[in-house]
Amino acid sequence: MNRLSPFVSWPVFCMTMAMVAILIACSAPKGEVVEPPDPIQTPVLPAVEDTPTPAVTDEAPHATDIPPESSGESLTGVPALDHLAAVILDNNLEARRDLISFATAGCTTADGLGGPPKCTPDQAEGTPVDFLPVMGPGEGLAVKPGEIDTSLDFQAEALYAVYRRVDKPIGDPNYAPGEYGLFFSTGETETNIQYVLIHADANGTIVRLDFLACPVDEEGQIIEPEFLICSPRQIIERDAGELMLPPQETELASSGSDTKPQATIQFHPLAGLVYTMDGELWIIDENGEPVYFFNEPAARLSADGRYVLFQPEYDPDIWLADLTTGERRNLTEGSNRYNGLPQWWPGQQDVVIFGSSDDLGPGFGNPTIVRVDGSDYRVLDKERGGPLALSMDGEILAYGGFDHSGRIMRRGSEPEDFYPSDYGLDVEKVFQPAWSPDSRKLAWKVSGDPERHSWTSGVAVFDLEDRSAELFHTYTAVGGGSVPHYLSWSPSGDWLAFVTFNERAEDGRRPNLWIAHPDGQDEIGLGVAFETVWSPDGNQITYSLYDDTQEAYQVWIHDTVTGEQTQILPAGTTAVDWLEPTNELMQIIRQYSMTQEPELEP
Repeated sequence: MNRLSPFVSWPVFCMTMAMVAILIACSAPKGEVVEPPDPIQTPVLPAVEDTPTPAVTDEAPHATDIPPESSGESLTGVPALDHLAAVILDNNLEARRDLISFATAGCTTADGLGGPPKCTPDQAEGTPVDFLPVMGPGEGLAVKPGEIDTSLDFQAEALYAVYRRVDKPIGDPNYAPGEYGLFFSTGETETNIQYVLIHADANGTIVRLDFLACPVDEEGQIIEPEFLICSPRQIIERDAGELMLPPQETELASSGSDTKPQATIQFHPLAGLVYTMDGELWIIDENGEPVYFFNEPAARLSADGRYVLFQPEYDPDIWLADLTTGERRNLTEGSNRYNGLPQWWPGQQDVVIFGSSDDLGPGFGNPTIVRVDGSDYRVLDKERGGPLALSMDGEILAYGGFDHSGRIMRRGSEPEDFYPSDYGLDVEKVFQPAWSPDSRKLAWKVSGDPERHSWTSGVAVFDLEDRSAELFHTYTAVGGGSVPHYLSWSPSGDWLAFVTFNERAEDGRRPNLWIAHPDGQDEIGLGVAFETVWSPDGNQITYSLYDDTQEAYQVWIHDTVTGEQTQILPAGTTAVDWLEPTNELMQIIRQYSMTQEPELEP
């Protein structure tokens, strides 16, 4: 089963590039003021700095063929590697075949990329099979001995560079790299494969093959896209602990100028969009392709893509997964409380805030924090709870409301009740807070007394600096009182999205989605919809829109600039987040994705 399933039609070349990128690579007393903890150092992978990566420059001698063994010269300092290089450069298929060290693993009948070799029809699951891992230029393959010639029959022009790999964790153990890496230039133009990376052990035998293909410019110079690891230079910078033969200049290497040509990378318009499907979490990559990466639909991905917060079904605890290491740990174990609805503390990625309570039941619980290493579990307010909203600067927490007054807690201050009357607004209750991106304005759902206000529900935006308020979209609920749900600001602060229930008799209790400017102007109704997610630039909003013909919700997108509305995901999916797409984010998720397998394809 293909983990990177087709989602939007895109060129075969780009698909090849993306696949190469994948394959070349895891309690305080009542009333006490509890201040969010200062950041701490989070766990990281073993530091590469312990073994400095040699500088890779363009000022290098021309590519050199390996001299005959009898000359006594050694390019690598390791005779076994010199012999391996000589055999590869001799382009003798039989001699190459003799230097392969096949791995052995139980075969699998499952589809998908990576993992152990596939069973033949006459083999049972788990039957031991010999294979050589081969990466690129498309899928990663576990090539069996009888099929190995196809992978070995490449033309090697020159030895380009040799390195010893730094000791660090690996991804899929079935595709483990060798202790040494030898790059050979191929001179290929038709297949676009410029280099072959041979992974070798200390005995000079081949344990893995990688075929590298970078885009090139009109002059034949390699272009290194930021999101794609496809060149020797990039791999050396990432993996080399010792450079045994510096990169040699070839026709496809940089011309030696100080500035290398760089590709202008345009991310797909939906890149970074996270959505759920059949209980699984997916993200749209830089090319518009869906990448499966997690099996908990309510998980919250950190902005840099390293951590995932999640809560297994029927589990009272909050868990964290480190996508760079694969580690999963229980953050709230031993708290003896029911914990839920975790979110990241803005600007302080080592702290998680969520609701907790002594008793299992409906509600949001009391505001509580814990560090990502599971330490410093603290209930911030044992008296009040409710939906949580943190200002974007991480300085003020708003929560509570409905049956009690809302509350705000400033860093270094005691919790204080929030009274709309202090801002000149007469309302009955507040509920579901949401902060503007500049942390100056606080929106609440509000309810009114129908006898005094002639309305029962509405939206209010409070300006904390000038102590004023805007009230808009007031209405009297049909068939029972309710308040708008899903308050969310656009990242630009220009729009506020909210959902109403019982507003229109013809819709019954189905939700209606609206967007408006924070002063209530230019209001737009987007239909029977809810579950909103804003794009990082704030110009687009996704939402689940009800389709009467299919009697199901589908994910649509509204462009606030053009007014266009387009369906982007089918029924059975829900958009849950939209992260700023970066090269690092996509690389972490893609590498972690190689160790995962979805139940169903999108």
